[in-house]
Amino acid sequence: MSLLQVDDRKLDTAQLARLTQQGPVIVTHDGKPLFVAQAAAPEWLEAWAAEESKPGMLQLKEYAELYNIPLDADAYRREFPEDEPFTHPPADEE
Repeated sequence: MSLLQVDDRKLDTAQLARLTQQGPVIVTHDGKPLFVAQAAAPEWLEAWAAEESKPGMLQLKEYAELYNIPLDADAYRREFPEDEPFTHPPADEE
């Protein structure tokens, strides 16, 4: 079975929802895979659209709020030290 590949810049949430009804979809950026969508739930599509609409990198708190993820920042920093810079507000908000 071959998977359908779609560039993230040529894809909107409604189109992704339609495509996943036919099977898994590989979403790419410049030919590099970003993720595989098996089935796009409405909540996930809304969060993805919100994430895509924000310029730059999302801070951890914003990401957790988009996807309703409970967050213990200290535990997260211990488990994922490489993400530590994203666990603090941007410099202009401090």
